[in-house]
Amino acid sequence: MEVQDTFREEMRTMVLLQSLGKVYYWHQSRRILNPSFHVQVLNSYMDNFNEKSLECAQSFEEAIKANNGEEFDIFPILNLCTLKTICETAMGHKSLPIEDMQSLLDNCIGFKRNYQYRLFRPWFKNDWLFHLTAMGRDNPKFVKGINNFSNTLIEHRRQFLDNERKAESQLPALKPDVSNAESKKKFGFIDLLIKESDVNNNFSKDEMKNEVTTMMIAGHDTTALAFTWFLYNIARHPEHQKLIADELNAVFINSDRPCTAQDLTELKHLECCIKESLRLHPNVPAISRYLPEDTETGGYMLPKGAMVILSVIGMHHNPEVFPDPDDFKPERFLAENSIGRHPFAFSPFSAGPRNCIGQKFAMLELKVILANLIRRFIFSLADPEAPLIPAIQETMLAPKYPIKLVVSKRLAGKTNVLTNEVSNGQNYGVLETKS
Repeated sequence: MEVQDTFREEMRTMVLLQSLGKVYYWHQSRRILNPSFHVQVLNSYMDNFNEKSLECAQSFEEAIKANNGEEFDIFPILNLCTLKTICETAMGHKSLPIEDMQSLLDNCIGFKRNYQYRLFRPWFKNDWLFHLTAMGRDNPKFVKGINNFSNTLIEHRRQFLDNERKAESQLPALKPDVSNAESKKKFGFIDLLIKESDVNNNFSKDEMKNEVTTMMIAGHDTTALAFTWFLYNIARHPEHQKLIADELNAVFINSDRPCTAQDLTELKHLECCIKESLRLHPNVPAISRYLPEDTETGGYMLPKGAMVILSVIGMHHNPEVFPDPDDFKPERFLAENSIGRHPFAFSPFSAGPRNCIGQKFAMLELKVILANLIRRFIFSLADPEAPLIPAIQETMLAPKYPIKLVVSKRLAGKTNVLTNEVSNGQNYGVLETKS
């Protein structure tokens, strides 16, 4: 839903079009956009994930120097990394100024802060009253900034695709008959959105903006939190960080080459640690659903049209399903330990028809970037005995305090230099590690 400056519209935004009146639109939108997350499309993003991970590594190096090797807040680096990633992959925009992205991050933070503030203060659900406050006066600026950013992404990509088509049309003799291949081509998210809008009239201008805004915000903010919680968890459990590092060494054999899809199939402990981190700290702690019919559960009859809240974090901490639920035990997710577990018991991306459309994108991004970061850095706590940072259940499950870690370069037996490797034409830059 388009970001609006009214609480009613904000509520629609944050529940992501779950109202009964939007059922038909949701089904149609999901059916049309599902192919944009086909494995063929996701694999085409591997180069970008590798590239962004190296840019992120460079940012960590700069932060290490700026903080003289002391602890620092890791979330801002990861938040910018995930925003760059979603913009350059699903949104197809590779030349956004850093100032524009930072402005979007600031607007998202402001909008979410205001939404959260109003959610727990019923009197401020009145737009007139809210607009008398300082937050209310600032809110239109955040709304306008977010919507303008979405429009910029759409218009930039549309212009790029138009120029591409014009260039191809001028070379008819050199262009083979690709009508059949074109019909089977898998489009990325924004390309498919533009095609369905301009060619098939399936999306209006406002609906396009709504879809882009939802995907852009959900596609970077939740993933940045997942990265942050993961690094915090392995910093608290260095034995598992070492197992991941050993696994990476076995796969990459002290090489700095890019991560491939085949590599990921061998990183079993990394995947288990990601899942265990998402179990302990699911990005969205609860999800809401409207009942399309009367439903009996637990001896109670819930009427048609009622909204029910499902506690994801509650399911993830059910001791009958996950013994010692507060402990970090990645081995829970080994195949032999998952036998008999209900497939919906672990649902960090929701489940069923309305599950997260981008969950495979998110998992691939997490695996590639974390693999490349852990190959280069050690993440630790300044005080290993410090109390656990509590999570607060807001719109997303966020840490109550900034997560600050000590980040140090992982030493190799000898000086390793990441050369200008090229994979499918992609330059991966230079990163130096000294012993």
